[in-house]
Amino acid sequence: MRAEVFPLLNRQDLAGHQKGISLLVPSKDVELNLFSEDAAQSAASLLHWYLFEGDLKDSKTKASAEREIKPAGRNSPQWMSANGTYGLAAGPNDAYYLPSVKFSNNGNNSWKILFRLKPLDKGNIISVQFGPNFDAVINLANEGDDFILTLGSPKETVSKIYTLPEEDGFITVAINFSVQPEVLSASLSIAETTAEPVDLGVKLDKEFKIALGLGNTQGNAAPQSAPQSAAPSPALTAIWDELAVVSENIKKTDAVEEELLEIAGQPEVASDDPEPLA
Repeated sequence: MRAEVFPLLNRQDLAGHQKGISLLVPSKDVELNLFSEDAAQSAASLLHWYLFEGDLKDSKTKASAEREIKPAGRNSPQWMSANGTYGLAAGPNDAYYLPSVKFSNNGNNSWKILFRLKPLDKGNIISVQFGPNFDAVINLANEGDDFILTLGSPKETVSKIYTLPEEDGFITVAINFSVQPEVLSASLSIAETTAEPVDLGVKLDKEFKIALGLGNTQGNAAPQSAPQSAAPSPALTAIWDELAVVSENIKKTDAVEEELLEIAGQPEVASDDPEPLA
């Protein structure tokens, strides 16, 4: 878009003052989203869903005022364009928190974090921090050609390396994790490929919080943010296009279940429910 301003009475044919700006225009193709709007409205299992279309308040789930993403510091949102669309840029100096998710560790609690992002520079991508005192953490970091998934507590740290697909664009990733009475388990799915989960012996309860751009790998420590020094600020680690958090503890509607299976590249499992009588 370009604007040009001329004098009110331009009798001497003076050149105007020109100013041009570039506007980020998102694609509105429904097929680009992880879920359809109809499925999301009826999904009790869909805890969070963000499309990052220029507003941190754009939660697509109900009670959006309570689902707003918050900056971790005083940083203002940076919106960056890439591959025909745009999203929220995050990193150590531009980090964000999702609202906490509360749970009771009385069995096998499972969740899935689905997201589409474009990896940028090396560093922490996303972390799941358990408890108000960071009793344990799931951390995903970008190491160039690989993602490293780390489960950490004050007593133990375990990691697994996942090779990134060779493409310069947005990729769809899923972190599947569960909390059992004394075990935290997590696995990563990239480009429809899922590896064996990583397990960490730890007792967890109460809540977890998801952070974009921050992370630590040891637990009982504040998330690692950018150092306060005169050195150049750490680079942005990813552009976020979409993110959803799904609870596996609530029976999902058929529409959401089918969409989750399609995203994960898994065949649909036949239901054990009896057929309705004619």
